[in-house]
Amino acid sequence: MLTRDHICRYHAFVPVWHWPVLWLSLLWLTATLRRLGAEGRDTFLIRVCQDGRIFIDHVSESPAERTARGALPDGPVHAPWTRLAALGDTALWALLTCGPSNRTACRPLPDRGWTVSGPAPEHPRAPP
Repeated sequence: MLTRDHICRYHAFVPVWHWPVLWLSLLWLTATLRRLGAEGRDTFLIRVCQDGRIFIDHVSESPAERTARGALPDGPVHAPWTRLAALGDTALWALLTCGPSNRTACRPLPDRGWTVSGPAPEHPRAPP
């Protein structure tokens, strides 16, 4: 929450003629911080402008958002392709691998990015 030191620092930063805007911004900020605290968010980053406006640049995630996102792995995964072996003989696994049963799906790409088979198009600036 806001402490007396924060409020004194904001008043020292903002010119006197913008203090009414600062007071209104502090009221809104106090209400917003109470709501963020009720949601379980613990960190935030605010920015005070010299005209008295206060912007909230960053708010941490709530515990509900963290659980909805899912748990992060404990450490780095050095071989993520090993997770694909759990797919077995599904259609996705057949598309990702070029085994003997899937030779038709694994064709090399055409040269120079052309998608139509046939002669190469003539370039107007080709050497004679």
